[in-house]
Amino acid sequence: MDVLLVGAGVMATPCLEAAAALKRDGHGITVADPRWTHLVSSPLPGLAAR
Repeated sequence: MDVLLVGAGVMATPCLEAAAALKRDGHGITVADPRWTHLVSSPLPGLAAR
């Protein structure tokens, strides 16, 4: 399973730690630390489940 972790600000380090643990379990990991964030529109999260 491939995983995308997005950790803004102080959450970047915990995301990197989680990525290391998931990688050891054989998962493909990408970690993103965005320069800025914006509210997600309400329909967007439901698209991932399709």
